[in-house]
Amino acid sequence: MPGWTAIIMAAGQGTRMRSSTPKVLHSVAGVPLIRHATAATWQLAPESTMIVVSPDNQEAVSDELGDTFAYAEQPKP
Repeated sequence: MPGWTAIIMAAGQGTRMRSSTPKVLHSVAGVPLIRHATAATWQLAPESTMIVVSPDNQEAVSDELGDTFAYAEQPKP
């Protein structure tokens, strides 16, 4: 499917996790959750991938993923 954009919703606050670490940066099998999502998306070969983040977590998520992805801020959950 050429020309499509994958959107990964990563703006969750993770309040039930009772942690100061953003939910998408918690590790599962030694890998941050956001990396599992981006790896699964990569296999679908989108033209681009947009990561939707909360204002509080945008810097931490972009530090983890770098500038390979586009980011959109979701101000209100």
